[in-house]
Amino acid sequence: MCNFLYDFSGTLTKLLELMAAITAALLFPKYKNTPVKYFIYFLWYVFIIECIGGYTVYVHRLDSLSHIKEYLSTTWMRSNNWWYTITWTIGSALFYAFYFTKLIINKSFKIILKYLSFIFIIFSIISIAAQWDAFFTTNLIGISLCSTILIIISILFYLIEILKSEKILNFYRSVNVYISLSILLWTVIIAPLVFFSMYFNKEDWSYVCTRTIILFFANVFLYSCFTVGFIVSKPENEE
Repeated sequence: MCNFLYDFSGTLTKLLELMAAITAALLFPKYKNTPVKYFIYFLWYVFIIECIGGYTVYVHRLDSLSHIKEYLSTTWMRSNNWWYTITWTIGSALFYAFYFTKLIINKSFKIILKYLSFIFIIFSIISIAAQWDAFFTTNLIGISLCSTILIIISILFYLIEILKSEKILNFYRSVNVYISLSILLWTVIIAPLVFFSMYFNKEDWSYVCTRTIILFFANVFLYSCFTVGFIVSKPENEE
């Protein structure tokens, strides 16, 4: 049962990502003159990295790829942790910092986010170099923690600015509010799973099931919010 749930969750997550990306693409003309266009690009980026990152699953499930599986098991590509560390843990944090910098007006907030992004890049490079072997086999907790902090700070800066402006009166029509609040809640829920990832073992199915269920509903919430937000919102913050 847990094995089926694990597979079903991964497949449905990709479908939800695709649904949000297609919805955003169809509504691109609506947001093409706003910073939201960058987020639409990002949704397709996420879908692509998820498809590529699933190479470990593809070679494991398809008998025709058994020879590739044997080859990968002897190389640094035997695990996809390195891929997600670069493209997601580091990549998503830097994107969100960039994106919310585009939305924020406060110059001090912009400068802080730019410096934090630079520090995060340097810290990530040093962490990977110092833990080179672990980089290919597990999540680097230090990078994950800093990534989470950078994302939360970026979102909080944006929300603080919204709360101090008249935009709060029409917050329910802003796609950026849907984006920021859903990402914030998703990050708070998912962060503990990342820090306990060292305990992820497919032989411990009770933990696998619990983790899968939490991640599944968090992803349903996240991509549903994105989809609804794109549909009901009005363009704002034209460039």
